[in-house]
Amino acid sequence: MRSSFTLLRQRPSATPFPTRAAILSVLFLAVSIAAVAYFLRVASVRENDIVAENSHHIARTALEVLHQQVNNWAKDYAWWDATVDFAVEGANVEWAEGNIGKYLQETYGITGTYLLEPGGGTLFHSADGKV
Repeated sequence: MRSSFTLLRQRPSATPFPTRAAILSVLFLAVSIAAVAYFLRVASVRENDIVAENSHHIARTALEVLHQQVNNWAKDYAWWDATVDFAVEGANVEWAEGNIGKYLQETYGITGTYLLEPGGGTLFHSADGKV
């Protein structure tokens, strides 16, 4: 009877069932994959927030630039009648320097301003801030 008992003891160790080490390895692998997936998700959410904030900043800046351009254009067109009056009524150099000379150069980055009379003569000239 002793020999049959020995055979029964040896058989269970030869079975194909996973060992404790294999189960722990699979469990460790699953936990590792879950941790990496979690940290990737956290990083992607943070990156999306940063990109969204940068996009909002760019949009706000573009709107501010457009707003400034519209203000400049409105100011420019508002002074147009006065420019015609200046050309028709006679040259007032102080007015011209403050409104179409230095103003245009500072506002639009223009390097020179010329106001010509119908005959081709120069009523006013300003370049680089000098009349």
